[in-house]
Amino acid sequence: LDKKRPQQYSKIKTNPHIQLSITDTGTGMSAETQKHVFEPFFTTKEEGKGTGLGLATVYGSVKQSRGSIWLYSKEGEGTVFKIHFPIAKEHLEILPESPTEPTDDHKGTQTILIAEDDHTVRQVLRDALHLSGYKILEAANGRDGWELFQQHQDDIQLVITDVLMPQMNGRKLALLINKIRPTARIIYISGHPTDAITDRGGVLLEGVDFLEKPFTNNDVIRKVREVLGSSEILEPTAA
Repeated sequence: LDKKRPQQYSKIKTNPHIQLSITDTGTGMSAETQKHVFEPFFTTKEEGKGTGLGLATVYGSVKQSRGSIWLYSKEGEGTVFKIHFPIAKEHLEILPESPTEPTDDHKGTQTILIAEDDHTVRQVLRDALHLSGYKILEAANGRDGWELFQQHQDDIQLVITDVLMPQMNGRKLALLINKIRPTARIIYISGHPTDAITDRGGVLLEGVDFLEKPFTNNDVIRKVREVLGSSEILEPTAA
């Protein structure tokens, strides 16, 4: 980017950047919607259909990388997002990730309930845990997760639940489970910790196990083993 760059890039430093451009041909956004699109929990979708965290998470990730994000949208024509990342001058060594598949001596045997409304995320969790030997029960929302837990509560050793879901959120699901099994092990997953599992200072409530999206297969397995292997079981503080 040089000094002749367009006005919308005026706050970006004049040095080499990589540009990522994403364009769609959807319905576009109004000027008012564009003002709020990066705000956490802002969504134009009907209740239960969106969390309002997607673009807020993207914005945070871009800023953490010292990048910038800009959008152009017109109703009826679609939207363009352009992201600029400064090129690193240092040579970065990328370390290979350790193999995901555990040895036979460390295969899991427990039954795990997954409550997640995003099919892709649910599939990632299921595949990673199946590969490691765990038995899986799946629910696409909190209400179905609660019904499954009641049906299989004697078999389920761990619950992995998204925080924000339609029909019943993960926090409410966990509280219902804790009423009939106070020692239940629960892992919350989300792209951003919310008030449901944090205090006013944004710190996770005592006893809360949290796995931030996005995550790798290894992240999932490590967290599951950590929670299932813990000798002391803590219960989340009641809201």
